[in-house]
Amino acid sequence: MRLATQAKPARTSASATAVALLGLPVWLVAPVLALATLVLYWPTTGHEIVNYDDDIYVTANARVQSGLSLANMKWACVNPVCCNWHPLTVSSHMLDCQLYGLKPWGHHLTSVLLQADAGDVAVRDVTAGLLAAAAL
Repeated sequence: MRLATQAKPARTSASATAVALLGLPVWLVAPVLALATLVLYWPTTGHEIVNYDDDIYVTANARVQSGLSLANMKWACVNPVCCNWHPLTVSSHMLDCQLYGLKPWGHHLTSVLLQADAGDVAVRDVTAGLLAAAAL
């Protein structure tokens, strides 16, 4: 039993504890992850198109190669590509073709930037969730 005069132990948030293990302040974790992702995946911008499904999605798809337009976005919403319905992916490929043509570095650059951003967003969401949970 604790006496009324004893101080309560300080409450530490889970995110602060996790970040303390890394030795980084909370605000720095997301940018560090984004930078690490960029550094790690940057070499892909020098790679060629792969012969897996890029032909179906991009190099042999005249609609995607014609770029992003309202008509093409409508088409992407009602037409599956490679037996998959994912209009955001197809629209992203259309935008890549409009910006970079069929130059592989541009398509890979978009992927690298999306990966870096996804890691940044995930860390910020997890940190915000942990902080909210710790406040309960």
